[in-house]
Amino acid sequence: MSLRDLLTVNLFLPLTDGVLSYQSFALGAMEANPVVAASILNWGMIWGLIYNKVLACLLLLVIFALRHRPFTHTQGIDRDGLGICVHHYRLSLAALSITLLILRLRRL
Repeated sequence: MSLRDLLTVNLFLPLTDGVLSYQSFALGAMEANPVVAASILNWGMIWGLIYNKVLACLLLLVIFALRHRPFTHTQGIDRDGLGICVHHYRLSLAALSITLLILRLRRL
């Protein structure tokens, strides 16, 4: 997988995570991340999620933009960083999907 592919996937995953989070919260789930929970409490569910997902995308763009800087001590820091983000969101989306399924089954 090329770096551009990793960046594209990493920019798509926060958006998917945000949609699943919104659906889960609408069904009664609670946010476990205190930073995200605080932004949702202060700005509401939609704007709090948008803020956090846009921030995540901007930080991913910073990782991608700084990939050729001389202060990186390893050659693969950009690929490793973007790869770790993909794995994080994959696990997060799996947990959100299970939570959403459980909440929907409880409503039946």
